[in-house]
Amino acid sequence: RRYTVQEKILALSLIKRSPACYSLLEKICNMPSKKTLQRLLQKITIRPGICNIIITYLRKKVNTLNNKDRYCVLMWDEMALMPHIQYDSKYDVITGFEDWGMRRSNKFADHALVFMIRELYSG
Repeated sequence: RRYTVQEKILALSLIKRSPACYSLLEKICNMPSKKTLQRLLQKITIRPGICNIIITYLRKKVNTLNNKDRYCVLMWDEMALMPHIQYDSKYDVITGFEDWGMRRSNKFADHALVFMIRELYSG
């Protein structure tokens, strides 16, 4: 069976919310396999620094919202990484060094900053 992108995204949100629940649903319903979902995620290009694709998406999303729904909170957190390097053949680059998007250093990256935007009035 072929799944639409919307069905795959729904499946990704379900598996993120509860992997155990998704495993159960996978047994009783026709759900995309975890490997199918992994392949979808591998198509998404996220590089260090500011991601223009996400900025463009956020602009389009905000333009569809009414004023009340535009109130949001920006959250961030630091995440520890195990320092290591690897070669990314898809982009012909060695990853694992500190990379701020505009400049790289020769130091191993041992942490990352993760950002998330959440609507205050949703639903």
